[in-house]
Amino acid sequence: WASSLLLQSFAYLLFFLRGEVPALLSILAANTLTVLGIMMRIDAIRRFFWSRTLPEWHYLLLLPVLGSFAYFTYVADSMVLRAALSTLFIVPVLIVAAIVPLRVQDAGTRMIRYLFSASLALPGIVLSLRIIAWLIVPAEYSLFSTDLFNTAFFIAAIIGDILATGCFLMLNMLRLHKELTQANEKLGLLSSITRHDISNQLVALAGFLELSKQCGDREGHGQELIEKEMKIVNTITHQIQFTGDYERMGVPEPEWQNVGATVRKAAAALPVRNIGIRVERQDLEVLADPLFFKVFYNLLEFPQVWRSRDEEHQIDLPRNPRRAPPCL
Repeated sequence: WASSLLLQSFAYLLFFLRGEVPALLSILAANTLTVLGIMMRIDAIRRFFWSRTLPEWHYLLLLPVLGSFAYFTYVADSMVLRAALSTLFIVPVLIVAAIVPLRVQDAGTRMIRYLFSASLALPGIVLSLRIIAWLIVPAEYSLFSTDLFNTAFFIAAIIGDILATGCFLMLNMLRLHKELTQANEKLGLLSSITRHDISNQLVALAGFLELSKQCGDREGHGQELIEKEMKIVNTITHQIQFTGDYERMGVPEPEWQNVGATVRKAAAALPVRNIGIRVERQDLEVLADPLFFKVFYNLLEFPQVWRSRDEEHQIDLPRNPRRAPPCL
């Protein structure tokens, strides 16, 4: 987002230097940088709301943009047609970018998201009205024309940039605050659960050690008690290892993961190898923490420990289309 603002500012500078610098810079470069800046904004919006980047091939659209501006500059010089070309590329991108925040289901940020969408759509609407007015009422228009629609566009563009940037920063701040709150809650829960579990295990271990001291090795009871003590030690070790996994949970950014590959990864990590895995949906992907495979690891480990290993278990992942992330 910051890079797009920098490109847009540089494009404005080149626009205002028209007549002082060659048309290659004040027209071709300025308009191309404007379109590139708008595309980078929608890329930033997709990254923020959907954790998806804009496909790289979209940036190849800059080539026909550059060629079109070159044609209406050096072959058929027309300010109005260049403005129409800019409108044709910029307005759809702004409208799509404005729709993205509206499709996010988060009641806590509804007002900010609505204002964010309005600040993105407003310059596009005014830009469309300007080109319609220029096409209906022929005149000698220029970038510095003082007609109503041209003046309104520049005012809307400046206000829109300020509001959109402010809303984007506020959304980032709210997300960071939410993540910090969740991290604190998880750390508190982890500390409480681990403390009680390890405390209970240590009480049991102390009891078995006392029994071992009293009975020694008579009648083979000593070896049995030692095996129980080692089992408790292994349990405590597993709990400490779990705290390490939990500590890393939520730290890296979520990533799109194939469910089938994740299940197979979890099965490969189990100490038992004779597990048959059947995944019905090979194309299913979810946006989740990199430790997502631990969920399936625990689901697969549970029947191996507490149930018969010959049983067949089925894991269903219900999908609610109303909560599914949209695609662009």
